Amino acid sequence: MAKAKKKSVKKVSKKNSKVREAKLKKKRLKRVLKREDKQLIWFFSIIAFVFILFLGIYFYQNNYMNNFNYAGVKWEKVIDNKVPYWHSKFKLGAGYPIYNAWLRNDPRTIKFPIKGNLGVRRKAVITYDSSVEECQRQTSVMGVTQGIFLSASNIKTNYTYVNPARANLSGLKPISCENASKHLTVYLIKKSNQTEIVQNTENSNCYEFRIAKCEDAIPLGERFIIGVLGKVSGKKV
Repeated sequence: MAKAKKKSVKKVSKKNSKVREAKLKKKRLKRVLKREDKQLIWFFSIIAFVFILFLGIYFYQNNYMNNFNYAGVKWEKVIDNKVPYWHSKFKLGAGYPIYNAWLRNDPRTIKFPIKGNLGVRRKAVITYDSSVEECQRQTSVMGVTQGIFLSASNIKTNYTYVNPARANLSGLKPISCENASKHLTVYLIKKSNQTEIVQNTENSNCYEFRIAKCEDAIPLGERFIIGVLGKVSGKKV
């Protein structure tokens, strides 16, 4: 009788032990699954964050960096043979031809000072001072850029030099700020300590394009275009 009771107790104890073990296994499994669920949540959260970040960068580049409004017109960044250009099409007013702008610099980043009130007449002359001869390549591009822009503004534009000997050598008439008048706007390109556009204080029909470094010439010419656009559109540039 006693032996039977012992066997019965052993069986119950063994059964209880198995039940406890099963419960422990179940708890361990739940903990493992819970930990794995957390890991999966973190994993997919990181994936989602990276995806959203990528989309954000993509839309930022396309909607702000590559396409934007500035100085009253729309601009688009275009890469041509790995060279960036900033392109826009606009008219300066009714009856004016469309100007196809291809700038080599982001118009938002060209911040050279413009001192004075930018104005143009129906006739203009771009004249080179002897001080910029060392920057001939850059100032030539600058002058051509200005000339094309002025032509799009229905302004007849010529080129010459301040130095009489240099002008005569090319069969041209020498022009300086002294020759500027209400019928003729003179754009004088010269070397200086600071890069800026300054309306001549003695003759308001002359504008001095002062260049401190040769590499400033092209962006300074583009700054003139942006300055005129800002004046026409009333936008701060």
